[in-house]
Amino acid sequence: MAASATIHVVDDDEITRETLSVLLQAKGYDVALYESGRAFMDARPTATPACVVLDMHMPQLSGLDVLRQLKSSDFTLPIIMLTGRGHIDLAVQAMKLGAADFVSKPYKPETLLASVAESLAALPADGGGAAAAQEKVGRLSKREYEVVQGMIAGLPNKLIAHRLDLSPRTVEAYRATLMEKLEVRGLSSVVQLALAAGVQPLA
Repeated sequence: MAASATIHVVDDDEITRETLSVLLQAKGYDVALYESGRAFMDARPTATPACVVLDMHMPQLSGLDVLRQLKSSDFTLPIIMLTGRGHIDLAVQAMKLGAADFVSKPYKPETLLASVAESLAALPADGGGAAAAQEKVGRLSKREYEVVQGMIAGLPNKLIAHRLDLSPRTVEAYRATLMEKLEVRGLSSVVQLALAAGVQPLA
C-alpha cells in the first residue's frame, strides 16, 4: 500500500513541508503539499489510499477549523494532527472532531511514519468500535480509570496526582498498567480509545 498511497501534508511552514516530503517520499509514498488550511480545503482530495498530516497552528484557518469543516461533510481520509508539546487539550479536541492520531512537535521521524502507516492500515470505524473500546476500559480499576480521565483532560502527571491525592510516581505506575490493560502504546492511543468508549475528562 505504501508505494501507491498519497500523503497530503498541510503546514504553513515551508521547511516543515519540505522535510516531511523528503521523509515520506523516502518511504515510497506520493506526497502532496499545501501551504495553508484554505489551500487544502479548496483541493479537498478524496482519492484513496491516502491520509492527511495536518498542522494544528496555522493562520486564518487552523487545523481545528479544517477538522470542523470536514466533520460536517463526508470526508473520510484519516487525519494526523501535528501539535506542539503541551497542547494535549487541543489534541483531544482534534480527536473528538475525528482526527485519527496526533503527533507532538518536534516529532521523531519513526513516530510520524508509524502513525502514517497505522492510519493507512486502519479499517473504517464500525459499530463494534465503541463496544470493543468499552470492553477494554472495563478492565481498568477505579484509579486507573480516573488517571485515564486526567489524561484525556490534558493534565500532566503532577496535576493528575494532585487532583487524585496520589504521588506522581504512583500516577506513572497506573499509566503503565492501564496501557497494558488497554493494549495500547502512547498517549494518543489512550485518548482515541477512551473517547471511543465515551470516557469523560476528569472534572
